[in-house]
Amino acid sequence: MALIQVSCSHCSETWDVSKTKRGGHVNCPACGVLVSVKGTSDSKLFYGLLILGVPLTLIVLIVGGAVLFFLYWSFMRLIKP
Repeated sequence: MALIQVSCSHCSETWDVSKTKRGGHVNCPACGVLVSVKGTSDSKLFYGLLILGVPLTLIVLIVGGAVLFFLYWSFMRLIKP
């Protein structure tokens, strides 16, 4: 597991945190002050994919359902003249 070194601005304590905390905040183990962790988080990528992925999935499901309904309707017209 990769670690990032974080320093407290209040008491100058340094400690290591997981790289998954990048762009977030952690409490100092010595004094309890909230300290921001340098780096960029993955939240922009997550929310970007979520915002784009949900509508695209709905479009695919709606279009696919319409195509299946049309095929079913066409087939039923063929066997019941």
